[in-house]
Amino acid sequence: MNAVIALAVKDLRLLLRDRTGFFVTFVFPLVYAVFLGSIFGSRYLVGDPAPIAVVDEDRSAVSDELIRRLGESHPGVVRVLERAEAGERLRGGEWCGAVIIPAGFGASAAGPTHPTVEVMLTSEACGPWPALDALLDSSNVSSSLLRREGAAAARPRNQYELAFPLGMTWGVLGCTAAFCLTLVTERTRGTLVRLRMAPLGRLHVLAGKAAACSLTTIALGIGLFAIAALLFDVRPRSYAMLAAALVATSIGFVGIMMFLSVLGRTEQAASGFTWTILLAMAMLGGGMVPRFLMPAWLQHVAEISPVRWAIIAVEGAVWRDFTVQEMVRPCAILVLTGFISLSIAAVAFRWTQRP
Repeated sequence: MNAVIALAVKDLRLLLRDRTGFFVTFVFPLVYAVFLGSIFGSRYLVGDPAPIAVVDEDRSAVSDELIRRLGESHPGVVRVLERAEAGERLRGGEWCGAVIIPAGFGASAAGPTHPTVEVMLTSEACGPWPALDALLDSSNVSSSLLRREGAAAARPRNQYELAFPLGMTWGVLGCTAAFCLTLVTERTRGTLVRLRMAPLGRLHVLAGKAAACSLTTIALGIGLFAIAALLFDVRPRSYAMLAAALVATSIGFVGIMMFLSVLGRTEQAASGFTWTILLAMAMLGGGMVPRFLMPAWLQHVAEISPVRWAIIAVEGAVWRDFTVQEMVRPCAILVLTGFISLSIAAVAFRWTQRP
């Protein structure tokens, strides 16, 4: 255990001495989160009324009355007549959601069954959904509401609750890349051979590196959300859930770090494919392109990205108000990813680099 602690402390000191690594791991995530939060706030504040479209395909007196009542409860209603126009405006980011009143709505309202409207949602963070839900309930209208990842009624209190989980993810990616490259460098420069001369086994070296990376990612998350709470009024719904999300994210990306480190033959090659893989994970997982802008098939493919599950887990604790059952899935996927990657790395680990 003392050997593992000594190796972890050594790696932490090297990271703190590396100005570039320190900036990418600790400073850039904060800058990125504040920048994103400013962008979100420049368009509309999360708690303010956001524009939505109402597509009236029924064009009856009953649908007119529903639209009138919705306009009274939410001043950002825009009425359009074509579903295609609403979809185009949603994809372009002009509106954040649309309520579609289908043909036959008025007739079904007079029948024995409840009429149904469709709700298209581009972001869980906007829209008059609580007011709409109450209005539909009072009108005996059912809705086909397209929400993702559960927690249907949860909304961020401000734009920074959306931004800081993304910023933390980029810090985790930077930490993963930094520790991956240090292990490759130690192998190519013969440092691991010298360590082998000491009474250290393969697991000591891997455990020391994993401990350092894990502590760094957890400290990053604690530091970011402490700053978010002090300066940007970000208050996680559950600190226990946030701790679980940080630990699960740490385990997942420590495993990924170890897996990537055993693939590199040279420092240059390892740097190139490490960042290529991590950026691909970020793009698929919503770290660069919001998931709601992706086509449906790509959103299904994105489920293979650990970044997606890390963001969902942290958001679940910060503003989605996940239950324990809802938090289990993303955390379990991250932990399983970490253990599988660590197992592969332990088998493939080499003290020296083959020519």
